[in-house]
Amino acid sequence: EGLLRDTSTTLKDVAAVAVTTGPGRFTGGRLGVLIARTLGQALNCPILPVNAMEALARMAFTRAEKVGVRGLDARKNEILGASFVGEQWREPARLMVFSEWVHSIPAGAQVAGNALARYGQQLSVLRPDLELLPPEFSRVRATAVGFLGLAAWEQRLSVAWSRLSPDYMRPADVQVH
Repeated sequence: EGLLRDTSTTLKDVAAVAVTTGPGRFTGGRLGVLIARTLGQALNCPILPVNAMEALARMAFTRAEKVGVRGLDARKNEILGASFVGEQWREPARLMVFSEWVHSIPAGAQVAGNALARYGQQLSVLRPDLELLPPEFSRVRATAVGFLGLAAWEQRLSVAWSRLSPDYMRPADVQVH
């Protein structure tokens, strides 16, 4: 409502909906996808899925020559790590334990993500060569999702609301059978 009000538009003006599909927290991912699916169905418009790691990279890693590493706390003593050069994937996201993540980070890289809240102190001691970015680079911002959604729109990478699903890196702990 606030976005529509601030831009003097209405729901009838919405041509597509951009949403992060993950990876990330199970509950947040489910809620975001549910809201996007509902809007897509109600407005009869396409959905533009955006990878959360790419959105975070867009916010944090602006120098194309510098390697940026995302570290998301995946709980269970695991980190979801990925690396980028600028906004382009250098190494895809994968789950790893802290010791593996520490050794996978290239020398002199910028590091951002909510894993720094839990592991940042250890990382700074073990790898003083790294540039640890502040916490504001740990959460996806709507502007990054919007820019990546626009790029997906221009490349015709939309999906129907009925085909949108969260991108989990592993199954949920609780399953309905």
